[in-house]
Amino acid sequence: MDYSISMNLGSALVKGAVFLAVAFMVLRILKHPHPAESNFLLRLALSMSLILPGAALLLSSLNLIVPAPVGSVWQTIFPTHGVVSYPGPVTPGMNTSVADWLAAIWLTGFILVSGRVIFGIVMVSRLVRRAQPPVNCNLQEKADTLAAAFGIGRPVRPAVSPEAKSPFVFGFLWPVVILPQTTLAWPETELKMILLHELAHIRRQDLLWAYIGYLATAVYWFNPLVWIMRRQMITESDKTCDARVVAGGIDPHRYARRLIDLARGLRGSRPGLEMGVGMALKSQLEERIMSILRKPAGSIGINRSIKTAVILLVITILPLAAVQLKADETEPDQKPNAEASGENLPSPDEFIPVTTMPEMIVTETPVYPPEAKKEGREGKVYVKALVDKTGRVRKAFTDKSSGYDYFDKAAVEAAYACRYKPAEQDGKKVAVWIAYSVTFALDDKDDPSGKE
Repeated sequence: MDYSISMNLGSALVKGAVFLAVAFMVLRILKHPHPAESNFLLRLALSMSLILPGAALLLSSLNLIVPAPVGSVWQTIFPTHGVVSYPGPVTPGMNTSVADWLAAIWLTGFILVSGRVIFGIVMVSRLVRRAQPPVNCNLQEKADTLAAAFGIGRPVRPAVSPEAKSPFVFGFLWPVVILPQTTLAWPETELKMILLHELAHIRRQDLLWAYIGYLATAVYWFNPLVWIMRRQMITESDKTCDARVVAGGIDPHRYARRLIDLARGLRGSRPGLEMGVGMALKSQLEERIMSILRKPAGSIGINRSIKTAVILLVITILPLAAVQLKADETEPDQKPNAEASGENLPSPDEFIPVTTMPEMIVTETPVYPPEAKKEGREGKVYVKALVDKTGRVRKAFTDKSSGYDYFDKAAVEAAYACRYKPAEQDGKKVAVWIAYSVTFALDDKDDPSGKE
């Protein structure tokens, strides 16, 4: 994977994880929100976590200085410069391989989670295609009447499947309500429960939001918070639809008993069916029944605390998208300005006899200028750098130009980020100038001209 992609990916994923943590804390701070309010905030948090990487590219970057060791670790894995062919006295560092390995691990997890979701969608779509219209039953008429009452403008088709263990809805433009075969024997009032619940899902676009949650889970699969928040979003969605059913005149105790009956029948259900929006899931049954029996039904609005939470989440994402982590490179026992400290440093042409020359211990490889790659250019820069007694580069300049400013600038910028074991003279550390060359060479695979 291209190094710049690895670096940007790592930065975006860390920002997204921070944002999810902020959203999770906001949800925990709120006191007993209505299920619809919790569902709204969870939708907002998961969708914003997906928008964050794009926002990071659009906004100008702010450098956030973080102290060691956190900053040092980040700079080691994702340094600010890129990869270049760097032969000669300077040996390439290993930081880019760490970033590429992490990117490969993330990509593997993304493919596995996404693959499971796609597999589930394919299984459900095949089940839906095999489902049959209900026979000797006026379910279609009931569904049309209730859909009109919900304000659903597109047609909703009820269908029956012996493979389904619980009712669920599937499809965006042409939604289908799938009913288990056993539910056809239910009384008319209890069939109305199913239709009210599933039509509430359709009205609220819960299937779309479920898939957004699955996408966020695939992107941030390494973050346990995203799994918790996605599952909670689905639970709060079902609790909201339950409230709509009870508000439609259904006895809550009778409705709760039917949910228990449906949950009992889920044993042995086929994998992947959760990719539709179902009516009964065992993992959330107890919480839903308590909500049905405890909370009053009725319409709700977004209260002041929810509005405040929304504002906090939205304003958090903007500065977070612009932040770039950068290690704090200052050291308490040294002053970076030689003139201010009165330190006597040698001139570039001054000869300093030394026992051992500086030895590079941290390599910063220059970024290969994008315009040079696009033009297929290569070059060689001769650099002079002053390594002080602490091993830092105090000054650096181009001793012999490559003929291209972007190569010269990249080589000099990278020189300042390198670290050395200082030169020694009779056992004492001394400042000394070193000279080396930096070769910018395109690999065959990177050659934009396509030459062999």
